[in-house]
Amino acid sequence: DSPLLRWPLLRLGPARGWTPDGPPLHSPVVVPERIIDLIENRTDFSPRAFEHVAILHRGGASLPATLRESLSRALLREGGHTQPILLTGPALSGKTTAVAAAAATMGRPALAVDLEALAMTLSPGELLQDLQREARLLDAVLVLRAGALALDQRIDLRRSVVAVLRDAGLPVVLTSHGTEAVSFVRCLPGCQWMTLDLPSEEEQHSLWTQVLSPGGARQSTIDIAALVRRYPLTPGDILAAGSLAQTRATQRSAQDISVRFDDLIEAVRSRLIHRLGDVAELVTTRLTWDDLVLRDEV
Repeated sequence: DSPLLRWPLLRLGPARGWTPDGPPLHSPVVVPERIIDLIENRTDFSPRAFEHVAILHRGGASLPATLRESLSRALLREGGHTQPILLTGPALSGKTTAVAAAAATMGRPALAVDLEALAMTLSPGELLQDLQREARLLDAVLVLRAGALALDQRIDLRRSVVAVLRDAGLPVVLTSHGTEAVSFVRCLPGCQWMTLDLPSEEEQHSLWTQVLSPGGARQSTIDIAALVRRYPLTPGDILAAGSLAQTRATQRSAQDISVRFDDLIEAVRSRLIHRLGDVAELVTTRLTWDDLVLRDEV
């Protein structure tokens, strides 16, 4: 439990000639390559050493100010004390972006880790410990992205995640759009549970406006309000659909690259088909809700 091993600035190898639980005095001491780089003044973060990890510097201008402020307050309490945060919400609802924006208000980057990818490595616990050290070196907020990963079924990774969340010396956020991560609240006293809901119609309208403005969209010919009412989307879907619509407009004509309403509809529908995957098929119909006949109670 010493700082040298906990962070880890040193590692202990298996004791030579003993079982894996042999005496620590017989274990070889190894200095990680990252620490040697730091001693030799090579301080740049190397993504090649940490697959599926990203450093995020985002202002999050499209996010509600109240959300950024509440996350900032939760991340850093008075006196410098930190509390782990469990942030849940739908997929692509902007959870990682929200944390990065809150970290930016504190003058910090966010170090985002994909736990689903980490779970496929040979030593996820050791890698997570390295990333915890990296977050301290970068003075970053550590974001553990669980997604829909069933942490309850990965006991080894779950223990490592709990150990990171319990460390009060580092601001850590666990994001999830599943229900499994909620069990972390019970085993982590002081853990704050926050939920990021689907943005309101006004917020979606604002997002669409920001996405379309750089692309030369004809705002006067696009009824964004009608688009929002017809297709309530997450921030991630809006950003992806807006980019796809601009690509479609560019491919259609080199002279007129302005985005049309039809481009947006097709882009949104492609996102919905992508999200449905193999479980459903999106079809076009001229029927309306008035054509649906059901009992009154239904």
